[in-house]
Amino acid sequence: KLYRNIKYIINNRYDQNKIIQPYIEGQNLSLSVFFNNNSFYLLSVNKQNIFLNKDNYLKLKSILVNVTISFEEKIYSLIEKIYNAFPGLYGYVGIDILIKNNNIFVVEINPRLTTSFAGIKYTKGINLLDLFLKYESYKDVISGRKVLIKI
Repeated sequence: KLYRNIKYIINNRYDQNKIIQPYIEGQNLSLSVFFNNNSFYLLSVNKQNIFLNKDNYLKLKSILVNVTISFEEKIYSLIEKIYNAFPGLYGYVGIDILIKNNNIFVVEINPRLTTSFAGIKYTKGINLLDLFLKYESYKDVISGRKVLIKI
């Protein structure tokens, strides 16, 4: 069945601008991270509410910004690996991840503002523009409350 579905997609819906990847069920999260030349700062972990639309495409419905997780150490280890793999990464970066059976899968790395960015000011009570301009003064910004952003 999987082979038949992939063949259908390639023959009927595929173009050079699309990537085919396996679907893995699990918990969809995003990480809002600030990278600079010397280090990185995890701004928030965000829970993504993703659904399959009528055309069988995954769509983002909402994001709960700044959720608490039990595997923070694994998240920091992952971000450190990304930091070391991409030494030129700088500024605000969104990292989409999937959690299944205590394993973390990186879905994509977005070196740009993401939807979660809109909720960080409300959860952290900090001005992110100030963070970007004066990052040395913010050594630990992990705290705050949750906010739901509906799309």
